[in-house]
Amino acid sequence: MMMNMDINGLSHQQLLLSSYTAALYDKETLKLSIEEKEMIFEDINNFPETPYHLIDLNKYIYDCTASGFGSRTIAIYTSQGCPWKCGFCAENKVTNHRWSGFNPKRVVDEVKSLVEKNGVNSILIYDTNFVVNKERIRGIFSGLKEKGIIVPFGFINARADWISDLDEETWKLIKPYIKDVLIGAESGSDKLLDFIDKGITVEDLFKAKRVLQKHDITAGYSFMIGLPIPEGFNISVDDEFRLNMQVIKKLNSIDYDNN
Repeated sequence: MMMNMDINGLSHQQLLLSSYTAALYDKETLKLSIEEKEMIFEDINNFPETPYHLIDLNKYIYDCTASGFGSRTIAIYTSQGCPWKCGFCAENKVTNHRWSGFNPKRVVDEVKSLVEKNGVNSILIYDTNFVVNKERIRGIFSGLKEKGIIVPFGFINARADWISDLDEETWKLIKPYIKDVLIGAESGSDKLLDFIDKGITVEDLFKAKRVLQKHDITAGYSFMIGLPIPEGFNISVDDEFRLNMQVIKKLNSIDYDNN
């Protein structure tokens, strides 16, 4: 089914709801043609290997020594989608809570090639959620270890509860590789975390920081403010800011020298 819309008549919400469908915009008529159909989502292991040979890879390799990474750092994707249902996230519409990740051998082979053929000495992971499957993570880093490849990995997106629940055997395996982790904290209010279906509590944030502190892995947290809070919540934007700052201060107090 195809339909035409006047772009000026589309609300922000309509644009968000339509953004995962195929769309064509005609600048002459100001018409937006939208094809309404479910996005095809398949196992990304069916995709061909990334054709790095078709580009000048040096244009995508950066000196990140100022950030504690290597002089030849590259960003890669190893998965797409996310199975969780956080109410604020575009993944809900784009992938409908589905997730697919490259198998460990494919990731290991790609990293090995980047290191040996292109001199890459650190990796940033741009996956929406890198750590969905623990066995995949173990397979990736055990495979790299077997091949004698040890390069720092950073910008690892992970959930706080996943970090807290991870067993010590897995931490021992991945610690030589993972340099920093980014956790979506979102809010300093348990009530708001529940409202956005985050599936964690504020206490989970503190637990995760203590685990990362124990393993000397840098933790980064992202927060939001100005959520579309329904009437009756009795939480203002000022309250959001105050609660966020309280949690941030407590997280910062869990440092790497004195827990």
